[in-house]
Amino acid sequence: MWCFIVTPDDFTVFEITPEYVEVRGPYSAGTFKEALDGVLDVVRHVFSGFDVYVGFAHSSFDQNGFLSGVVEVRLFGGSSDDGQ
Repeated sequence: MWCFIVTPDDFTVFEITPEYVEVRGPYSAGTFKEALDGVLDVVRHVFSGFDVYVGFAHSSFDQNGFLSGVVEVRLFGGSSDDGQ
């Protein structure tokens, strides 16, 4: 499972499995859009070389204005490279 938190200054991405939680970040972001794009880029980077869809499953703002949510990841059959 991939989760994230976006604050006014930065964003952090969490990979959560039954065995561990890995924290990636915080990464600074100048705008809200940069933070959201950054969240998706961090997750895409982990799956580089694979045909993968990465998008937002759901998210919500808390009382402090921080956005937290879940990233959806779907793998499509195998590697996206051309075999070279």
